[in-house]
Amino acid sequence: MASVTTSDSLLPADEHQQQLLELVRPLAAVRCPVEQSRGLRLAEQPKAQVDSPPFTNSAMDGYAVRSDDLAELPATLTVTDDLPAGARPTQSVEPGTAQRIMTGAMLPDGADCVVPVELTDAGTARVAVAEVVEAGQHIRRQGEDVVVGTGIGQAGQLLTPTVVASLVSLGVAEVSVTPAPRVAVISTGDELIESGSDLAAGKIFDSNSVLLEGLVSQAGAVCVIRASVNDEVENLRRVLTAASAEADLIVTAGGISAGAYEVVKQTLAESPGAWFGGVNIQPGKPQGFGLVNDVPVVTLPGNPVSVLVSFWLFVNPMLRRLAGAEMPVPERVSAQIADSVAAHSQRVRWQPAIRNGHSVVQPLPKGGSHMLSKAVGADCLIEVMPGESLPAGSHVNVMDFGIRP
Repeated sequence: MASVTTSDSLLPADEHQQQLLELVRPLAAVRCPVEQSRGLRLAEQPKAQVDSPPFTNSAMDGYAVRSDDLAELPATLTVTDDLPAGARPTQSVEPGTAQRIMTGAMLPDGADCVVPVELTDAGTARVAVAEVVEAGQHIRRQGEDVVVGTGIGQAGQLLTPTVVASLVSLGVAEVSVTPAPRVAVISTGDELIESGSDLAAGKIFDSNSVLLEGLVSQAGAVCVIRASVNDEVENLRRVLTAASAEADLIVTAGGISAGAYEVVKQTLAESPGAWFGGVNIQPGKPQGFGLVNDVPVVTLPGNPVSVLVSFWLFVNPMLRRLAGAEMPVPERVSAQIADSVAAHSQRVRWQPAIRNGHSVVQPLPKGGSHMLSKAVGADCLIEVMPGESLPAGSHVNVMDFGIRP
């Protein structure tokens, strides 16, 4: 049977977070072309297949020369060749000569520096050099950045566009990655109707499944099912069973409080190890979880701001663990609040806010957990401890939505 805590026995948020994390493990690694790996995480460290740079080349548009020829200035040298980027030199730079060279072009044998065109008269048959350039200046040595065989990144690292591009530049064609978690989101309630329908008396539009679908995508996972189910146990059981065949994680909204029609709690009551109870947060006190065919089901309350807060506190760490993150729980950052925050005497409040610069956040107006409009634009949450009243300028703990290091 499911265990149910009472309203006066609230579980700390970090304890609930940990019991949810125990339900999941990183997904099995797969190999994929590096160009298709963006947004995933490395399952093992790839190694450079080529040096970077792969050959010694020019860092400037100018002339490849021997530095000895610049011992006495002004120096006039015979231009013997043009070297655009991508060309392979066909002759060496002999004493008294220069080769016109473009940025990125391979340095010809015999040359040990590049004279920037700005230090010359830009001649094409003969070039006059007005300033000294030392040996080694304005060239990029083969392997000065990375040598072949060097390990790049580490397991669990997020493959951002810069990481992917770096791997491509080092000749890595395929990587071992943890796939993106597949998630099913299900909202519950007889009152829910689809967007675009006629809004009959007593009905509301189903925004929760749309919200969860977007949050899942924002967290780097893939929403494979989005469904809305009425308050019939058999209907929900059927949808959960179907979802368990396609998803690594199922997230529900609604149906877990203390009312008479708590369909999620009723449906999962016999689920192995199921738990329902109160967590010491506001909004989002009612929480729970269970298993359907060994697939974890995280059950969130039904008010939309509660869904938003609960997702980032509890679902996102699970997605990060499934995706192979070394640190499933993102570190909270410190910031100053631009406006004051009123006290809440009973529970830890997580108030939606907007980043207002690197180290300043703007709290959004406090509203009921049903008032999603009050959270529009939120990109972080501010942690406010029970009884704490914070004046403007106070330092607070912040959970950023966009940070997935």
